[in-house]
Amino acid sequence: MATVLRKDCNQAACDMWLEAPEIQGGAPGQFVMVRCEGHTLARPLGIAERNGNALRLVFAVKGDGTQWLAAREVNDEATVQGPLGNGFPLVDGRVLLIGGGLGLPPLHYAATAYDCDAAVGFRNKAAALLVPDLASKCKAVAVATDDGSLGLTGNALAAAEVLCNNSYAAVFACGPTPLLRATKAWAAERGLACYLSLEERMACGVGACLVCACASGDSFKRVCKDGPVFSAEEVGFDG
Repeated sequence: MATVLRKDCNQAACDMWLEAPEIQGGAPGQFVMVRCEGHTLARPLGIAERNGNALRLVFAVKGDGTQWLAAREVNDEATVQGPLGNGFPLVDGRVLLIGGGLGLPPLHYAATAYDCDAAVGFRNKAAALLVPDLASKCKAVAVATDDGSLGLTGNALAAAEVLCNNSYAAVFACGPTPLLRATKAWAAERGLACYLSLEERMACGVGACLVCACASGDSFKRVCKDGPVFSAEEVGFDG
């Protein structure tokens, strides 16, 4: 059981800290499964930060399950399982974080552990999240929005172009599939090692149900068990 320590919900996302002493460790890129009352399936949420026994989750309020979680008040409890999956690899050198929308939480956790810059993109200024947090942890942060209401006009790769003169040991990316597909190609063109954190619907979180299987060469891999972080070369995208 985890206990709500504090929360801040707005139109972009719900930012919640939980006291979870039984959840030990947790590398950047890993996630937890949160059980929401009245729903059979738990919700997978990327870990945004750790501080001792406290666990930070930043999530969109989209359906009944996340509405239930967002409605928890301080001292309320929720059942949390994790940490699950694998995280971003150890690298020697500066990392470029590329993220869009609600792909930012796992990258924010990475920013607490790596020497990094960040290129992030959102639909508009109102949808932006974790930008000040990233700015406090990264050497440089570039922001883009689809409508130009914050930063550059474009997506996270438009922001990455501002930072691309720097030398990076690797690219870590998380966000919607079109962004991950484009980031894979962008990194390959520049000869950069690239690791993608995939976002998929999950049922069990431990690799038993195969709901989250993704294409990998001539076979499939389970995002929850084999990922969610993969080397870009392992991931196949349709289209």
